[in-house]
Amino acid sequence: LCAGSVGGWSPLVLKQLGIDLDIPSVLVSDVESKFEKEIFLHHQPDCIQVVQRVEFDHALVKTALGKDLSLHEDEVLIDATRDNNRLIVKTSKGTYRAQILVGADSALGMVHRKMLPPQKQHLARTVQIFAPVDSQYHPEFDRKKIVWDFTPVKEGLQGYVYHFPCLINNVPSMAHGVDDVRIYNSKPWADLKKIFSRALQSRNIQQKPRSWLSHPIRWLFNG
Repeated sequence: LCAGSVGGWSPLVLKQLGIDLDIPSVLVSDVESKFEKEIFLHHQPDCIQVVQRVEFDHALVKTALGKDLSLHEDEVLIDATRDNNRLIVKTSKGTYRAQILVGADSALGMVHRKMLPPQKQHLARTVQIFAPVDSQYHPEFDRKKIVWDFTPVKEGLQGYVYHFPCLINNVPSMAHGVDDVRIYNSKPWADLKKIFSRALQSRNIQQKPRSWLSHPIRWLFNG
């Protein structure tokens, strides 16, 4: 859903698929949405599970290998074309015929560009960092709560600042980030650096912009 979170029901779905999600995670029961001093709180026990994508994806790969699927590593996708009811997949090491091709090669990956007709790009700008938990400034971890702060909408942000509890190498941590969806392209760009710097300073986090992580997120829009 966001910042490594999956629905709290996901372990049940994965179990039905024979996937054991035995990785470090944090279960969340409260979701807080705020705008200035207005706060809206949704409580539902264990409604969200926060994982690390690297660990989550690795667990999926291990399950696939356990079901006799083969894994080709250090192999670059070059092209993918349709041939009647088959797909022709060309890589740096060979050519394969397949019925299904999963585009798990990032928001800007080759699979999306090859399999779908040309279309207008809809990409959200996202910046994120991880920081160890400081109970004075990060009460969300102990409270099993995530926060979406929409206050920066006043500054032109088409999204929110977020704070998610998580585990990094089994160390209690927080994922802090800002998401700018840019639904209205005609409006001025929000200053993400300014907005995010202020959010981090309010939580006594001194990480400089050069250490921030940036991710584009593709979203669908029928209009």
